Amino acid sequence: MSAYSVRSTTARSSPPPAHRLTARLSPDTYADDAPDETNSDLWAGQLRTLRDAYAPSNRLEYTVEGLFAAASLCIIYGAPGSLKSLLLAYVAICVATDKPVIGRKVRQTGVLWIDLDNGRRRTDERFAALSRELNVPDDAPLYYVSLPDPFLDGANAQDIEHLAELVERLSIGLIVIDNLGLVSPSSDENSDAMIVVMSNFRRLCERTQAVMVLIHHQRKGNTSGRAGDALRGHSSIEGAVDLALHVSRHNESGNIITVASTKSRDTDVVPFSVAFYYEHKPDSEELLKAGFRPYEIEDLTSDRAIEGAILTIVHDQPNLTQKQVVSLVRSKLRAGVNRIRKIYNEMRASGQFKCTRA
Repeated sequence: MSAYSVRSTTARSSPPPAHRLTARLSPDTYADDAPDETNSDLWAGQLRTLRDAYAPSNRLEYTVEGLFAAASLCIIYGAPGSLKSLLLAYVAICVATDKPVIGRKVRQTGVLWIDLDNGRRRTDERFAALSRELNVPDDAPLYYVSLPDPFLDGANAQDIEHLAELVERLSIGLIVIDNLGLVSPSSDENSDAMIVVMSNFRRLCERTQAVMVLIHHQRKGNTSGRAGDALRGHSSIEGAVDLALHVSRHNESGNIITVASTKSRDTDVVPFSVAFYYEHKPDSEELLKAGFRPYEIEDLTSDRAIEGAILTIVHDQPNLTQKQVVSLVRSKLRAGVNRIRKIYNEMRASGQFKCTRA
């Protein structure tokens, strides 16, 4: 049996079946492997010096401009029904076909989508509708698998090894897993067992130089304080990623969503909004075409908008620290941290509000 049954958009040929290896795991490949204490050449060929650090380095290369960098581990999360999976599927198709996505340039590469949630029929329908809208040919390097057998366990080193081999064989530069809560059946997402899962994903990205985007859910109920607190699961999940994007839908049935970064190790991501549009097949609820386009929301950048957001937050949650207020404002508006902090300090100094915590 093959490690994963992968479906491609091509109708002319199918990718060769992935294979399992019986003895190719090195002792230091993934997080749950036992170290070889008898090896006297520890990290041979891997140690670096300041000469390496000072040498001219390759510039940061983005698969999606300003969002997903090569060899990075990212996560996109939101409430159920926030359209996060559809949005990312649209991004995946654009990357596979070298089409700009929501006003951002892409670096064309093969894409692998691992669906652990929606099933084949729904995944087929979504990719078909999004691809029709973009006039994508059926031989695009887009591969996907729905509810694979054997299932992918992110905590299992052998599973990750087989996935890495598949990624390398198909020249994949973007991996999407939908969703994180289902990729670790042997690990409780709220426990430190997720450290192994996230470490394995990180090592896979480093080995293959692909960007991996994990789709995940947010916590139930309201959260206060730091914007990233809405991300569900153990703290090691947020700690491991290079970029965390929160998706929020303006209302339960609306077609406007806003994407805001709650963590970024590289370029600061300014919040942006997109509109989802679609067309059904005649006399059917099945999607015929679907897509996303940029959507401008009024006044997300002015000083007045920042002042209003600060006043609302400190009124509703008076015990927040300055850092927490700045983080919440930044998650809602298109403004940098330093600018928000400056306006916050000016408003506090002028007596517009009292700050009970430093």
